[in-house]
Amino acid sequence: MLWEIDYPKYRFVGCNFKLTTQMTKLFLPLATLVPILSFGQKITEADVQKVMLLSEQGKTNLALVTIDSLRKATKVKDENYSMLIMTSAELNMKAFNCEAAIRDNEELIKLLPDNEIDCQTHIAEFKKYIGDFEGALAAYKRILQINSSEEILYNNMASAYNSAGKYQDAIKILKVNPNTKISSLEYYNYAIAYFNLNKLDSAKQAMDKYLSTEDAENDFEAYKYAAQIYSALNDKKKSCELITKATNILTTNGTEEQINKQPQKIKDYYFIKNALKEIDETKKLKAQFCD
Repeated sequence: MLWEIDYPKYRFVGCNFKLTTQMTKLFLPLATLVPILSFGQKITEADVQKVMLLSEQGKTNLALVTIDSLRKATKVKDENYSMLIMTSAELNMKAFNCEAAIRDNEELIKLLPDNEIDCQTHIAEFKKYIGDFEGALAAYKRILQINSSEEILYNNMASAYNSAGKYQDAIKILKVNPNTKISSLEYYNYAIAYFNLNKLDSAKQAMDKYLSTEDAENDFEAYKYAAQIYSALNDKKKSCELITKATNILTTNGTEEQINKQPQKIKDYYFIKNALKEIDETKKLKAQFCD
């Protein structure tokens, strides 16, 4: 699965949408399964149960097709309809259907406004995966309006700003983080921003701190950027040591092989394309820094 090869700085920690938890809180227990779909103007409990059974049986595509058919047929958006869309969101997120996952979460905000932080978190996550950083930032800014105490939000925004090439904005958002203790991911985001602003001493200091944490242990990109920072500071020995570490991580983890095993629809997403670009650059830098 794609998330098994994810790197620490790409993780979106925070309010996690859990289908079973939400159903327990919001809906009454369902009756015995009825394997017939109504496809009427109103979703029935039997419709929802049928979809959930398909999901439990691992028939994700059939479940999603069924949901789309029910979605188009219904005109009454009640609790059963909301549960259906929650199921769709869960399935699309697990299947890494980015655009569909975004659509589902946008609809859930209208259906269940109390869950907006959860939904906006997922919208931002999947917009980053497809390379829509402005869209991700818009979702993060909305979360900021609702609850500015979400500490991980500031790291996520900094990551999106860095990806969008807005390095000054990344630094600004990190500096207003209400968390007084700087996290490992903050060090990483500071390092990337400072490096791209050619503030090499600050970049080195921040990256050194990140590399001393557990999050950096298998993060080949961090070691690649650290090597670039040290190379820019004319420390050839250190840059070779760091880029060698980066390539060793790639070899040990089989990252490139795992990526290449992904379905084509996933490999077409920005996240994967960018990871492959970083891998290729790491290999080239190894030859350059250790010649």
